[in-house]
Amino acid sequence: MLLIEQISTALQNPKRILTGDDQAERKRHALSLRTRVIESRRFYANEDVSRSAARLGLDNPDILMGMLRNARLPFEKVWIEWHNRAHIEETGDDVADDAPEKIGAFIQRIDEDKPIYRMNICGMDGKGYGVAESPLSYIWNAYEPIEDILAIPDTKFICDLMKPVWDEITPSSEVMPERMIRISCLGSAYSRALRGLTSNTVDLSGEENEPDYGVADHYIEQTNQFSNHFTIVLNPALRKWLRNATNHLELRKYIARDLIESAGTVRYVVSLLAMINQGDYISREPSVRPSHKRMMGNRLVPYLDHWTVTMKVPRKIAEQKIRHAYAERASTEMPRQEIIGHWKQRHNTGDPNCEHVFVPKTHNHEHCALCGRFRWHVKEYMRGNAEIGFVTKDRLLVEAK
Repeated sequence: MLLIEQISTALQNPKRILTGDDQAERKRHALSLRTRVIESRRFYANEDVSRSAARLGLDNPDILMGMLRNARLPFEKVWIEWHNRAHIEETGDDVADDAPEKIGAFIQRIDEDKPIYRMNICGMDGKGYGVAESPLSYIWNAYEPIEDILAIPDTKFICDLMKPVWDEITPSSEVMPERMIRISCLGSAYSRALRGLTSNTVDLSGEENEPDYGVADHYIEQTNQFSNHFTIVLNPALRKWLRNATNHLELRKYIARDLIESAGTVRYVVSLLAMINQGDYISREPSVRPSHKRMMGNRLVPYLDHWTVTMKVPRKIAEQKIRHAYAERASTEMPRQEIIGHWKQRHNTGDPNCEHVFVPKTHNHEHCALCGRFRWHVKEYMRGNAEIGFVTKDRLLVEAK
């Protein structure tokens, strides 16, 4: 059974919600989760995809920057789940005995004009009984750095709350809250990977070899630029409960534990979304509902629709091809330019010879009434680096014949 099915079933009993101090708070949170389960398009990444995303998420920062620009949602609201234990194994960390088998995240676009996304991590506890959602939300902008994150009230609240903890971690230097927030987004696994990348560029084994500190400095600079696209805020569904908490010591422990447990997850999800958007090597197949139903409370309900994300080619080949694709994108950065709104089609569905008759399915998705081909509308957005320059275009609009 998928994780989203387990969560949906558990939400029928507010006692199985692990966040909130009282029954009323748990009921409100259960209603919020139930609404998001219904509204989100659901994706399941199989074990191979989960492992590859973990490996690609530890790649050099040039490739991560290329992946970040392509980490767009296929729908406005998405649920995606992956194999948590496989992810942890690939990062080199020890897998705890009570670590959940799967973890998922609700992701949605929160700005109509800019590619800004919010992610809320959610899963079941180690026993598979209670539903736990992170008290924190991760925000990222796919194209532009997020400037002055301390101007965001939620981020400042987290920094003020966590400052005593961070002071204990780094007593010999002045703590920079913005840096600690962004280090939490990268995670300790990437810090280890970056040390490996930079040490490999500094060859001190031969007397005649000059150490290439320039490449190491470049990796560090690119990592800083990459992390500047992220920040952390309070989960909107739990914001009121968190801000009204009177026991700041317990709240600090709660937030600190979540920062440790979810460190690096947003970086992992970026690589996972970038993989999903690589249609040449990754397949997204819609599920076929089983004929039988499942119990939810005291009634039978059908299984939830979802897309299964799998590999079209062997895992090592897919990783190599995807890494090569994003390395090329990183090396050919584009100037700032406007992308007008347009329709995108899924060419692996329907009949290519059909004279399509598209009918609305939702406000921005359509399917062909004759062959079933699927298409969706991409909103106007800006992309590229303004430091390189701007692309200006003159367009002549003519009446369609």
